[in-house]
Amino acid sequence: MMSGCTIRDTLIMAVKNRAHETLHTLHTSNIDNVDFGEIIQSLQHQQVRNLWSDLTGWTNDILLNVVITDEYQMEVQKTAEYLDFVIFLANISITVDDAFIPEELLDTCILLHDVLLTLPGALENQKNGIAMLCEVWYQAELEQRDRLTNNTAKYLLQRSLRPDASVKDMKRVVNMKQAFTALDLEEEENQELLVQCMKNKNFLAKDKGRRFLSFLFGLNSDLIELLHSAIKDQIPHCLRSVLSYFGEIYFGAWCTAVGSLRDTLETACIQDLMYHAAHAQRRGGANSMASRLLTVLKYLHQHKQKSGLDHMLHKLYTPILWRSLKVANGLVRANAAALFVDVFPLTDTEQNKIESDELMQKQFDTLQSLLFDPYPVVRVIAVKGVCKILKDYWELTPAAVIRSHVEMLVRTLAFDSSAASVRAAVHQGFCIVLDNPLSVPMLKAVLPELKNCLFDVSEIARLAFVNLLHKVKLQKDIKYWTITPLDNLLAQLEIESSNAVSLKLVSLVISSYIPVDKSSAHQLACCLSLLQGNPGAARVFYKHAPSYMSLEHTCKYILLLGKCIISCIRKEAQRSAGNESSQDSEASVSGNMADEGSADVSCADDELSVKDTGLMSGLLETIIILWVQVESKLRSRQQLRDSLHTQFSSYLHLMNKAFEDPYISSMVMYMTSFFSASEVIVFSRGCLSKLRKLPLDASSLDYGVLLNCLHSWGKVDDVVELCMEWLKPIVQPSSQDKSISQVKKRRKAVTFDVPVSQPRPEMAVKYIQWLLLDSDCLGQLLENDRPVLMELKSFLKTAVKAVERRLQTGVTAADALLLDALTLHCKLAVLLHEPATDGKRDTAARQAGDEECNAVSAITDLLTWADEELLSVLQLPDKTLALLGEISNATPSTSDTSVLAFKLVKMLLEMCSEMIQCGIGERAFVKQVIDFMTSLIQTGVGHRLLGLAVRLLYQLAVISFHNESRAESDDNADDAGCFLGETIAMSLSRVVHAMLCMVRKHPEDVQQVTGEVKQTFLEIFLLYYRWPQSGDSTHIYTELMATVMSASVAELATHVRREQSVAAFGDLQMLPPISQLFLGILGKQQYLLRAFFAQLQACIKESGLQNIQEHCAVMLVIDVLAKVSGLPRECIREAVEQLQASLGTLADDQENSSTEEDSVKQENEIARAVTELAEKCLQSLSECS
Repeated sequence: MMSGCTIRDTLIMAVKNRAHETLHTLHTSNIDNVDFGEIIQSLQHQQVRNLWSDLTGWTNDILLNVVITDEYQMEVQKTAEYLDFVIFLANISITVDDAFIPEELLDTCILLHDVLLTLPGALENQKNGIAMLCEVWYQAELEQRDRLTNNTAKYLLQRSLRPDASVKDMKRVVNMKQAFTALDLEEEENQELLVQCMKNKNFLAKDKGRRFLSFLFGLNSDLIELLHSAIKDQIPHCLRSVLSYFGEIYFGAWCTAVGSLRDTLETACIQDLMYHAAHAQRRGGANSMASRLLTVLKYLHQHKQKSGLDHMLHKLYTPILWRSLKVANGLVRANAAALFVDVFPLTDTEQNKIESDELMQKQFDTLQSLLFDPYPVVRVIAVKGVCKILKDYWELTPAAVIRSHVEMLVRTLAFDSSAASVRAAVHQGFCIVLDNPLSVPMLKAVLPELKNCLFDVSEIARLAFVNLLHKVKLQKDIKYWTITPLDNLLAQLEIESSNAVSLKLVSLVISSYIPVDKSSAHQLACCLSLLQGNPGAARVFYKHAPSYMSLEHTCKYILLLGKCIISCIRKEAQRSAGNESSQDSEASVSGNMADEGSADVSCADDELSVKDTGLMSGLLETIIILWVQVESKLRSRQQLRDSLHTQFSSYLHLMNKAFEDPYISSMVMYMTSFFSASEVIVFSRGCLSKLRKLPLDASSLDYGVLLNCLHSWGKVDDVVELCMEWLKPIVQPSSQDKSISQVKKRRKAVTFDVPVSQPRPEMAVKYIQWLLLDSDCLGQLLENDRPVLMELKSFLKTAVKAVERRLQTGVTAADALLLDALTLHCKLAVLLHEPATDGKRDTAARQAGDEECNAVSAITDLLTWADEELLSVLQLPDKTLALLGEISNATPSTSDTSVLAFKLVKMLLEMCSEMIQCGIGERAFVKQVIDFMTSLIQTGVGHRLLGLAVRLLYQLAVISFHNESRAESDDNADDAGCFLGETIAMSLSRVVHAMLCMVRKHPEDVQQVTGEVKQTFLEIFLLYYRWPQSGDSTHIYTELMATVMSASVAELATHVRREQSVAAFGDLQMLPPISQLFLGILGKQQYLLRAFFAQLQACIKESGLQNIQEHCAVMLVIDVLAKVSGLPRECIREAVEQLQASLGTLADDQENSSTEEDSVKQENEIARAVTELAEKCLQSLSECS
């Protein structure tokens, strides 16, 4: 056991002899719990000096090896151990009671401090220990502490700015903040470190950190600008919470700054923010630059009570705010208005009373003028600002001013017809004003004037008004129905198209019509009142009501309505029959009614009668609507679900017997879909039989209810079987008389014999269409009954053979049903489509006989079939096609097979268009579609499908556009975009040629077709204009414009050749149809028209005009464009002069040719007329200039 004396002597000898191992043992070994503090205190002063003198020399030698040489790399561990001991001993020496700190200890600390930043990273723990030693020295205010601050402060800054830095590191910097006053701020590295603090999340997130950042602004005037620039760099992209932190930093800096530093801070920082806030962009809404800068300044605005701050704000805003509020730029005025209403009121404690009053009056006048600013955004800001001011300063604002502003809001701005946002702002502003209880008496009198705002055409205005009614509902002294009557609310609820507004309206009135704190009788009375007053609004109300009710209460409410109906049935039975049988039925019903609330129901339904079909149907509708809304939630709440099923399973039989009205019966039937088939076995067994017996004129409501029930009971396969049975005589007329039911494997079950009914294929089509159109039913079919749908799809495909027989024999057939069958086949193919996983998917699927899952394969087969079988029918002489008349209204006969063929190819083209729009089909499919379309438009009736063809090409162009954009960013992308672009350009050229042929052969259809293609062509032109302008895409755009130009010139040349005269057109409407179409489309956008005109000039320059008629056509185009377009006069003059030169060349060529005299004479007359027209055009251009 070593005594304290022995340890002390060992320590002194180890230091003197530089015995590293001994020192390490003393430092790391806990020898009898020796306290080094006591040992240091036991040393005499001379011993302490000698100890630290030896340690200083030893430390100096070790640090020289570390800093200057590389020897430390061989003994890194020993160096670290030694430094740990020195730091440990130094900390003890300066922290013990009555510590004696010799000059040698100071020298050692200074030595450690001086090498702090140069020590290698391997000694990071020792560097941190040195910094902590210097911190202790500094905070203990020991002698010459300033000599230990520079490197310490810099190291702490570096450490706090590391990615893994903690809040503790930041706090160490803050505790040393006074040391930064001695830091060399001229050194660029020090400046950069301090600037980085302004971007560090640890400094920004904590109060101490933000106070330190404010402190930095007071160190140096040059540093102020650097820190300000660092903040401005972050404002565009930082979190909004950080923006208010910046405002707090500026505020703290202003409070602590004095003299010239405060002046610099005000002008270089705060006023700079004010200027940019007034001139920043407003794009981005709440995230715009203007909004972000306002958030920074808002902190200063909110602390105006600080002495001198109001004077500063007034001084800095004066040269910016008042001028910005009057500039011509509306965005600047909007920014300035936002600043003004946020800082309101601007005051200056250094002004006298007269000046203060004048300043306040100026601000009130400014508010008044902003409310009538021509820019709507300014009016919105002014409205909200005025309301905020009224809320904050109601008791301080003169009554006349309050009345003036409120009347202006209510009677003028609330009905601002030029901007819905202003009208909405008025309602939003009154919500703010109502937060001040003093405003309630005045608003109570004026708000009823806004009642018609509920019917505003703008959704945002209606939503804001309903929110205002919600705010009013929270006030004790105002009732919302005194502002807008309940009848108005219900009327709007019935027709409301916005789901958000409907939800708000339901939330507003739900306590009136479903008062959960009232008795069942009262709730029922409210329900009946709503159903009687506005049944349409009741449907919408109950659709959204479950959103504001618990599931338990919704179920109780459904049961309440069911009990009411049953109670009415029971009373009707008592009145109609007093015999024993009625008493028995009453007893059975009473058994089901013996639960809570039945007494209240019987008291509430005295006025009801089963014969009142309106109310009965309303109650049943309400039950169904509520049940549908909560059905999905009930699946996870089995107890509630069982409770409803138990009650209503007995109710349904009574309702079915009591009601004879078809509509009510259909609703009772619909309710059975909420149950399993076993729970309503009587209904489920007779449902399919009812479906068989429905008349041909049955509405979708009649069979939709039955189909919904069968679907919910899992009997869709029975429906599909019935439909296939009825359709079989149409799609398979020559097949064996073997029913489909014999082929299909039935589930084993005990069933009743169903009499065989006559096939009704029309109803079969309606049933299948309903199954595919009902979204809920279709979703579950695709998920659970895909095999059934695939079987139906395969069956419907056999209609192809029936169509072939129809086309070959000409025998009368149900053409409409064949068309419907193939249409349903195509729809099922798309719905059942599963994308191919690779390029070999289609081939593999065919080999496996599983092509049902691929829509591309199915439609491709139909396109091939149509190309072989249908297009040949449409390739008829014009005289035969003329017999078709209006194809859409033609009645099938034995000879007009072309009508069926036309409708089939049109259906196929529409289906391909929808598939492409959905992204189904790769290059091979697209190519086949385009080839088919090209062949189709070249038939005798192809012009009737030009509108559909152009729409299809536009969809392909959009896909091509996205493919090429993707290829630019993906080097591995294929050239699908380029392929589509070239193919589309060629196809559009064929479409334009077909339109020219249509003008000649079918002039009666021109107006209809041009109307169909006009908007689509415009979209195509705009798309190609926005196309990435590089390489092939530029060529495609140019080729498209050249095609349009050639078509216009060709049509006008034909016109000149036919009329044998040159008559200028007054405007575009006088041009031939195709020229009128394209020039009218291109004229809507100047850049499109310039591209067209460039192609026209290129045609003239390249001698593309072959005869005088084409020269005349070009001159007619130039002349009409000169009259109606905004093309530069220089371009038009240049084109006319080029055309005149081309005419001269043509005249020389004609002199050298042998042409008939009459023909030459006619061409010369046309040439003279063209020359005269050109001269008139040039003269007109000169006069305009």
